[in-house]
Amino acid sequence: MRIIILFLLLSVSAPSFANDDVADFLQVALPATAAGITVMTDDYEGLEQFAYALGSTVATTYALKSLVSSERPNGEDDDSFPSGHASVTFSAASFIDRRYGHEWGIPAYVLASYTAYSRYDNDHHNVEDVLVGALIGYGFSHLFVDEYSDVQVGAVVSESYSGLSVSYAF
Repeated sequence: MRIIILFLLLSVSAPSFANDDVADFLQVALPATAAGITVMTDDYEGLEQFAYALGSTVATTYALKSLVSSERPNGEDDDSFPSGHASVTFSAASFIDRRYGHEWGIPAYVLASYTAYSRYDNDHHNVEDVLVGALIGYGFSHLFVDEYSDVQVGAVVSESYSGLSVSYAF
C-alpha cells in the first residue's frame, strides 16, 4: 500500500520528475504523517520526541539561513543554505524510521530524498545545501527519538509458581 501511495505521489510530478509543488506538499505531509502516526498509536511520548526533533531542526535550519548568506542557484535570494525542505522532510523520515522501523521508514526516506533532489534539480539549492539540511533533520531525530516498543513487564504470582510476564504489542 505504501509503495502504491509513493508511486501515485511521484506520478503527480509528471512531466518533470522533480516538481516544486510535490516538494512543497511533502514538506508539510511528511511531518503531518509522523505526528499523525503518534496520535493514531497513542504514542504521546513519541509525539513529544518528534516535537523536540522537528523544533530543533527548524530552529537550527533557520538560524543557519540567517547567519550564512548563500545565494540560491536561481538568484532568487540569499537563503539557500541549508535547505529547509530537506531538513524538515528528513527530520520526519528519520523520526518515522527510528521510532516505528524500516517498514515505514524506507518509504519516508524515499519521499524525503525526492524532496531534497527536487530542490536541487529546480535550482533552489546547491548539493551541499540539501545534504546539510538532510543531516540536520537526521541528526536531531537520532538525538531525541527512541525506538518505540510497547513492552509491558509484570509479575505473575500464583499458588504453584511465580515469574514475569512480558507482552509486546505490534
